[in-house]
Amino acid sequence: MKLHFAELTPVVVASKATIKMQWMRQTQNWIPGAKVQILFSGKEIAVPGFDVYITSYAMLTKEDVWKYITPKTLILDECQQITNHLTDRSKGAQRIGKNCEHIIGLSGTPIRNHAGEYFTILNLIQPRIFPQYQRFIDEHCDSYSSGWGNKVGGLRNPSRFKEITKDFIIRRTQAEVLPDLF
Repeated sequence: MKLHFAELTPVVVASKATIKMQWMRQTQNWIPGAKVQILFSGKEIAVPGFDVYITSYAMLTKEDVWKYITPKTLILDECQQITNHLTDRSKGAQRIGKNCEHIIGLSGTPIRNHAGEYFTILNLIQPRIFPQYQRFIDEHCDSYSSGWGNKVGGLRNPSRFKEITKDFIIRRTQAEVLPDLF
């Protein structure tokens, strides 16, 4: 069977460990004939020849797992898992994503603590627009003194940020999505 969008493969899907099987079922449902490998532990390797590799964020940190494949697409489900650009998890996503032609970040969860948490996923998706953390903070975030140093706050200019990101961030409100749920 000819796979639609074969030029996008191989695809790596990083998700929470608890929903890897759900990703496999949905992949097989939406892309019949796709060859899928699920990686459960760091003792496994991504074997060449599969269309889709489903793994957890923790597995992105294991360089040996990925040494035999060069993914063209990286899908980060619940991308708020990589809000801190200094964590091993974020660095693993950045290492795999740096050579991917396509990166898709999915999340239904808003950023919780401060606007600087947007940086990691934005840097992966649009590194030319968001090349450096400190530059992102300086240009797009409010900051304030906590008495112990500067803290990052919210977006400095949400309207400007929305304009800059409108071509690659799709944001739908609960009211817009709710009719589709019934």
